[in-house]
Amino acid sequence: MINNRIFKSNINHLSGVISNQIVDTLDFGFDTFDQQVVVENCIIDTLILHNAHFVGGLCLQNCIIKNKVQYEMGGYNKMPIVIKNNIFMSLFVFLDCIFGADLVLTDNIFLDGCTLYNGYNEFDNVIVENNIGKMDDERWD
Repeated sequence: MINNRIFKSNINHLSGVISNQIVDTLDFGFDTFDQQVVVENCIIDTLILHNAHFVGGLCLQNCIIKNKVQYEMGGYNKMPIVIKNNIFMSLFVFLDCIFGADLVLTDNIFLDGCTLYNGYNEFDNVIVENNIGKMDDERWD
């Protein structure tokens, strides 16, 4: 298991890559990341994205996320945010996010749905392809 606080406090000084890990809690909440953050090939129990600003971009790929993801008041990216080839076991909530560069959601499985198209997000450019699951869920909890 990884205690994310180690990554969170040092991620701008490291390569920004978390790979091939089993993670209890990955907490990016209430932080700004100027460099690209890459999370790949991980099993994550809890992913916290509340008020996370990935200015340098984010690549979340080939992961299994077990619990609900609440991406609220986030984005503010100048580089692409790519969420690709993941399995989300619970609801993925996008709420009040502003994406200034590409938001790419491709080849994901949303077992309990996703609220991408709930009307409360702003996109400069959104690319949504080959996802399985309801993308316009209106639930909050």
